[in-house]
Amino acid sequence: MTNSLLLPCTFILDTENEAEAHRLLDAAIAPAGLKRFNSHWQLYPKLGRHSRLITTLVLPAPTSDANVPSAFKTLCALFVAPAHINTISLSTEQEEDGAWSCEAIFDARTTPLLIPGLLWAHLGLETRAVIQADLRQAQDRP
Repeated sequence: MTNSLLLPCTFILDTENEAEAHRLLDAAIAPAGLKRFNSHWQLYPKLGRHSRLITTLVLPAPTSDANVPSAFKTLCALFVAPAHINTISLSTEQEEDGAWSCEAIFDARTTPLLIPGLLWAHLGLETRAVIQADLRQAQDRP
């Protein structure tokens, strides 16, 4: 396992301002020492004057493949109050080749979220080497 895992994410934030959307997300991930790259912002007027921010988080790799699900759940706890972590749509599945597939969706309409302005999020982690390699190529592009 490499020293980091790359995790594509989508966030819907309660602002129509691009700089504010980036600030809200950075305020959530910075205390955990996480970084992000390859961010794309767009106005998301479906439910109001909101922003959609699609980005890739850089996570420290767990000490072993067996720790991937707990590391993913720890990441989710940055966004969801601990008392409600079991109420979100969260799945972790180990594939036949040993790779992990983890996915979480949170929605402020049904779950108390810790990040002011965060309305909805989708986190999707695939540890399969070919997927991580593709994400790393995107990280290396200017």
